Amino acid sequence: MLFVGDLRHYRVETTLDSGMRLSIRAIQPDDKELLAEHFERLSPGSQYQLFFGFHGEFTRQELEYMANPNFLEHAAIVATVCDSEMDEHIVGASRYVALPDGQYAEFALSVLDQHRRKGIGSLLLLHLARLAEHWGVKELHADVLTSNRNALSFLGRRGFRSIGTSASVHGLSRSLASGSSALAVARPVGENAAGPAEKP
Repeated sequence: MLFVGDLRHYRVETTLDSGMRLSIRAIQPDDKELLAEHFERLSPGSQYQLFFGFHGEFTRQELEYMANPNFLEHAAIVATVCDSEMDEHIVGASRYVALPDGQYAEFALSVLDQHRRKGIGSLLLLHLARLAEHWGVKELHADVLTSNRNALSFLGRRGFRSIGTSASVHGLSRSLASGSSALAVARPVGENAAGPAEKP
C-alpha cells in the first residue's frame, strides 16, 4: 500500500512511440511557475474548454492551491519533458478532487495542443486513476462542454458513460471497480482538454 509520503514522490519515466522522453510525476509546491506557463501555452480554445470560459492570469492563491494538493481527497500529477538545455516543462496536467463522501471524484485533464495524439492524455488519466484508487475513490466524474467532441470521444473510448447534460455541459462517469488498468487502450489518440475548471 502506498502512503501519502509515497504519493507525493510518485514518478514514472516512459518513452512515447514518437521517441519523446516523458515523466509522469506528482505535482510539487515549487511547480507553480511551470503550471502557470502550461496554462498560458494552451490555445484560447483549449483554455475555454478546460475552464468553461476564458481565464486570465492566475492569482498566487490559485497557484498555491493547485500546486499543493494533500494527495488524499485532492491529488494532481503532471507530464513533463526537458528541452535541449534540460529545463523542465509541463506538457500535460491532471487532478482529481473527491466529493465529501470520498466515493466519487471530479477530475480535470489538459494536454498542450502541439503534444496531443501522442498518448499523454491516456497516461495522465491512467496514473491519476491509480492515485484515486489508493484514496478509495470508486468512480471518476468529468464535466465536458458538449462542443468538445474530442474530449467526449476520448473519455467514451475509455468506458465513461453519460450521466446527463445540463445547458452546454455533458456529465460523464466511470467506475473504477474493474481497476485503473481498464482505462488503458491499445492506441490512444485524440487527447483534448477535459474536465471541470481547476479552481480553489
